[in-house]
Amino acid sequence: MYAAGDATLEDIQSELTDRGLRTRATQRRPAGPISVSKIHQLLQDPYYVGIVSYKGDEYSGRHEPLIDRDLFDEVQDLMASRGRAGERRRVVHHYLKGTLWCGACWHRDQTIRRMIIRRTISRSGDEYLYFFCRGTQDGTCNAKYSNVQRVEDAVAEHCRTVQFTPDFIHAMRQSLADALTDQEASQHALKEQLESQLARLDTQESNLLDLAIDDTIPKDKIRAKLREIGVTRERLNAQLAAAVDTLTDAVEFISVNLRLLENPYELYRHGSDEVRRRLNQAIFTRVFIDHDEITGHALKAPLDDLLTVQTTYHANSVAKSCEEPPPGIEPFTWSEHHPATTKEGAAHKGDSFTSTTLRLPTNLDHRVPVSSKPHLVGLTGFEPATP
Repeated sequence: MYAAGDATLEDIQSELTDRGLRTRATQRRPAGPISVSKIHQLLQDPYYVGIVSYKGDEYSGRHEPLIDRDLFDEVQDLMASRGRAGERRRVVHHYLKGTLWCGACWHRDQTIRRMIIRRTISRSGDEYLYFFCRGTQDGTCNAKYSNVQRVEDAVAEHCRTVQFTPDFIHAMRQSLADALTDQEASQHALKEQLESQLARLDTQESNLLDLAIDDTIPKDKIRAKLREIGVTRERLNAQLAAAVDTLTDAVEFISVNLRLLENPYELYRHGSDEVRRRLNQAIFTRVFIDHDEITGHALKAPLDDLLTVQTTYHANSVAKSCEEPPPGIEPFTWSEHHPATTKEGAAHKGDSFTSTTLRLPTNLDHRVPVSSKPHLVGLTGFEPATP
């Protein structure tokens, strides 16, 4: 029920109660429905896929799993996605919860307040859903209530504003392909260098063993040198193992984001409520709304950077078609905003992700940032640490 994406924990609680599941009665407390918190705990318990936890470690149990691993993982992903959006699903279920924020508060004094949803039933039995700012409950915001249906339409239409153009996607993909081609040569040179250093270590080790046989050098010094060689060999082998596909993860990360905004409106319009929820979480950090209208948004990284680059890309394309650039258009240099990234084709470990710079085709004279998973490159960079 939970993996289907439509049921809340309360729905599951009701279903279990209807089927006769109750807590065990005690002297103090009679039998009753399973609590919502217990259901939340059950959905995360790896025991049901055959895993036993003991003193913080997990072991394969002797019992037969009750559910398969794919279903368990799907439920964990769904619970995590709802948790990342900061949602409380105990009142009303809606895929926009956790995404909408009050535009009136933000534009008035930069205050961040979440929009919450409420359901009311009229005397005739009709149901009404609407979003409203949390600040209206304590009188700190006087924004009007927003009709849910009109907000849904506004968010869907807003997806048109965060779309990459075909020519920009083509230019970016060509740049990424060129970066991978350049990487092959540098990776080959790096491997040769590491293998050469490992060969020299083998020679040094062999010479030390010969000296040990002849008793030319004290045994303690030889053992210390051999330990030092062992530590160096382990470090070089680790670097050699890591010296593959350094940019591949970064390129794939950017490619996925390019595909995400290739046509987000159609993807959003035809998606289920759960697909829309995940799209909102993947694209937006916040969507600001004021009286049924979208008044602004904050995008997830790296989509915010890529859309900025796209704007500059088209501005430069227009400028190059004129004898003089239009007023107000300045050359874009990524290092002005992120000075830590300057070396072309190299990756540097940033605060929270690895960044690299790629040079786009000649009609765009600036550098384009891409980001990938953290810790792809050690603190010493590509070159091994040597005296």
